[in-house]
Amino acid sequence: MDLPERFVEHVRERALLPAGARVLVACSGGADSTALALLVAGARDALALGDVVLAHFDHALRPDSAADAERVRALAATLGLRCVAARAACPPRDGAGPEDAARRARLAFLARTAAEQRATHVVTAHHLDDQAETLLLRILRGTGLRGLAGIPERRRLVPGVELVRPLLTERRAALRELVAGRGLTWSEDPTNRAGNARARLRTQALPVLAAAAGRDPAPLLARLAENAADTRRVLASRTSVARAFLRRDASSVVALPGFERLPRALLAAALQEVVPGLRGGRELTRAETRRLAAALLGADTTAPAGLAVTDRAGHPAVVAAEPRAARETPTPVPLAVPGTTSLWDGARVCVTLATAGDALLQRLERGRRTLELADADTVRGGLVARTRRPGERMQVLGASSPARLGHLLQRRGVARAARDRVPVVCDDEGPVWVAGLAPAERLRVRSETRRVLVLEFVA
Repeated sequence: MDLPERFVEHVRERALLPAGARVLVACSGGADSTALALLVAGARDALALGDVVLAHFDHALRPDSAADAERVRALAATLGLRCVAARAACPPRDGAGPEDAARRARLAFLARTAAEQRATHVVTAHHLDDQAETLLLRILRGTGLRGLAGIPERRRLVPGVELVRPLLTERRAALRELVAGRGLTWSEDPTNRAGNARARLRTQALPVLAAAAGRDPAPLLARLAENAADTRRVLASRTSVARAFLRRDASSVVALPGFERLPRALLAAALQEVVPGLRGGRELTRAETRRLAAALLGADTTAPAGLAVTDRAGHPAVVAAEPRAARETPTPVPLAVPGTTSLWDGARVCVTLATAGDALLQRLERGRRTLELADADTVRGGLVARTRRPGERMQVLGASSPARLGHLLQRRGVARAARDRVPVVCDDEGPVWVAGLAPAERLRVRSETRRVLVLEFVA
């Protein structure tokens, strides 16, 4: 059975495009989407489809990208189809990378165009090799069952429009063979050959896996995704049972008697569905779901950010946490040298002057945890204790280059909420000591050092 015949049979078997469907084909001008356009146009009569329209979105990421739109228009003319094209820059927003920003803009364009063309289905050219690469990427990121389900074959794009991927059972090579066999050319996106994670998996990791396993891993990974998707559907059918033990109202989710006997996976799935509304729709991560379930079951653990576990009429309940009152930034405090200076939150810094030999003896006697030594003659001006500033850096003793103080505090295990309260001792040139944690390289005590500052932090 050749590819066009397999395509028609697969679409019928999976009921992906019902008779009369008005189809918008997402077409970049690359080999995969060109093959999709050929297949949909060729199956139009066999599947009794309604209007078929090609849609092309130019992300304006390459100087020559306008040629892709012309290629798609020419393809549409060859197939006797209409073509809708648009071009727009896609600047990253909200911390998203350029690829994610481009994807969001493309989906928004497809949704708008589907409404304008009265399309009922939007089809994209994701294929089996895309599925395998996506799954492997997610596995390497430690994904859960949702991620293992891979790229879904169908989902709602907007109300009244379904996004369908009818090529997930086909290989990239077969699609290119189809296009070449029709005497057509296609555009190549340079990012597909670039050194990003997906390209490295395609060109390096998958060939190594194939050699090690003695077989092509792509179909196996795609099968894993399909099995995981089936498992998710079964779990979803059971989650409705679990939801009956969680009563949701405008301000809380109350766990009703018997919830503690639910399998932990079902309880987690139910919490992921009903809790996000309590914190503005922000979804729970796997780690947050585990913590929340444990807190409901009475474990001594904190609820995820924005949530709290409390008691409602004798039942454990999840509520939106009261916003913490903002604490004022501590005022910088000049340090007495020598002397003891009181800081905020009950902390103190003790500074003494000593010779190098006496200072080393003090360290040996009192331990290193909160006591540091600094070359007194390398200090510029007076010493002041304050909190860190945005983006501030310091070269820690023994390090080869400066690092952000925020990263240092994170690595040392300081809780996020406490990082803006940690005292940072500075001279006129900047930070010299993160109190109790790390001194600066530039105040290193050397063999020629004569006068030493002994800095001790008392929390």
